[in-house]
Amino acid sequence: MTRILFVDDENQNIQIMKEILSFYPKYEMEIAASGEEALVIADKISPDIVLLDIMMPGIDGFEVCKKLRLKPNLNRTKIIMVSGLSMIGDRLKAYEYGADDYITKPFVEDELIAKLDVFAKLNRMEDFYTSSIDAREKKIHNIGNYIQTITELSVSIEKRESLSPSSRKDLEAIQTTCFVLKELTQEL
Repeated sequence: MTRILFVDDENQNIQIMKEILSFYPKYEMEIAASGEEALVIADKISPDIVLLDIMMPGIDGFEVCKKLRLKPNLNRTKIIMVSGLSMIGDRLKAYEYGADDYITKPFVEDELIAKLDVFAKLNRMEDFYTSSIDAREKKIHNIGNYIQTITELSVSIEKRESLSPSSRKDLEAIQTTCFVLKELTQEL
């Protein structure tokens, strides 16, 4: 389920959004009626997507967007600015402050849902990518541990006086191979 934080100070807009999203059970919505409340709720729930009104009393949407972008736990949260302002300058300012997208009010339901679907899919792809990288790094770490163990064992065996010249040569080959493998894993 995709968590959405809808931030708007106008009750009518909140009711419209509740009605629209009630038809889409894949979206779970939290509401904030001010910029200040949005910052608190966002910290608490780590939403996947924030639909953020620009014109609000107190902290406006631009500042909320900027503050959300500074929070490490929200670095992957998608922010869609929602506004009646349709001038290109307003859109560019939204992007400058860290918004991922912009939609004008009154919004078209199909466009809104399309944008939510795109960002939900993008979040899933980012989650998959992150988990793939984490799994890869864990495997590389484990390989490094095995290489270290083999290296330490070969050094221990090398210290034995009773090794034949051919066994010493084999140990040198093992140590060289371990060194090369260690270098290769560090490059990954």
